Amino acid sequence: YPMLMTFDSPDSTECTARRTVSNTPLQALTLWNDPAFFECAQQLGRRVVEETAGSKPATELAADQIDRDRIAYLFRLTLARDPSDSELKTVARLLAQQQNALTANSTATDAIIGATPVPASVDKSELAAWIMVGRAMLNLDEFISKE
Repeated sequence: YPMLMTFDSPDSTECTARRTVSNTPLQALTLWNDPAFFECAQQLGRRVVEETAGSKPATELAADQIDRDRIAYLFRLTLARDPSDSELKTVARLLAQQQNALTANSTATDAIIGATPVPASVDKSELAAWIMVGRAMLNLDEFISKE
C-alpha cells in the first residue's frame, strides 16, 4: 500500500529490528487527505456520539457537560489519556466552531457524513462536527508517534 511508504514502513521481505523514525509534512497531508483516514474519522465521530449518547439535553449546561464527556472519551480512544483543562477548552472551541459552520452549510455537512449512519440522538451537523474533531485528533503528533 503506497501510503505506508510515507510512514517509513520497513521492507516486508527483510527482518527489521529497529524502524526509522521520521515526522514529515507529507505524513500530516496523508492523514488529512487519504480516504482511508477520512473513513476512520467518520467512524470515530459516530462512535463517540453513539457510545456517549444520552437523550437531548434539557439545558445548555447539560449540553456542555455531554460535550465535555464526549471530548474526554475521544481523548481516551485516540490518545489513551484524559485531556488537560486547556485541551478540553481548545477542543470544545473547535467543536463549537465546526457546529456553527456546519449548521449553516448542509451541503458540507452531507459531504462530511457521507454514508455514515446518523444516530437518532444527534442531528447531522452535530455528527459532522464530531467527525471533523475526530479528524483533527487523528492528525495530532501524539496520535501518530509513540515515544
